[in-house]
Amino acid sequence: SLDVKLEMAAMVGKMTLANNGKEEIARHGAKVLVKMLSSEEDARLASLQALHNLSSLDDNAVILVDSGVLPLLTSILVSDDLDVKSPASDIKELAAWTLGNLVSKPGHWESPAPGKEGNSVLSEHTVHKLLQLLAHSGPKNQLAFLRILSGIASSPRAE
Repeated sequence: SLDVKLEMAAMVGKMTLANNGKEEIARHGAKVLVKMLSSEEDARLASLQALHNLSSLDDNAVILVDSGVLPLLTSILVSDDLDVKSPASDIKELAAWTLGNLVSKPGHWESPAPGKEGNSVLSEHTVHKLLQLLAHSGPKNQLAFLRILSGIASSPRAE
C-alpha cells in the first residue's frame, strides 16, 4: 500500500546505510521510489529523501538513471510551482542534491530521454533555470546547483 511505501521510503531516507545496503535497496526499490515522485507531496518528499541517500553511492548512478529518475528530478527543478524559498523548497533542495550526486561524474546520465516538458538535464532550458535558481537561493542550495552545473559542463555532450 502507499502508506507502507511511504513509511519505508522515509526510513530509507533517514537511515545510515553501508554501501552494499544502498546498492541492494537501489536495485530492488528504485523503480518504486521513482514512481512515488509522481505522487502527492508527502510521498514525493519521502521518496526524494530515500533517493538522495541512495544516490550518495556512485555505483548506484546507473541503477537510478535506468529507473527513470533523471526526467523527474529535472522536472522538479525546472518547475515554476516550487520556489526555492517556499515551504516546498525541501523537495527542490533534495532534487538538486540528488541530481548533483548523479551528474558529478560523466557517464550513464548523459543519454536519457527528455522529461514531460521536453527538457533533458543537458538542455539549454534546464541550464538556464539552474542559473536562475543559483542566483536566488542561499549558500547551501547554491552548492547543490553548482555541483549540477559543474557535472553538466564536464560532460562531453555539453554544447
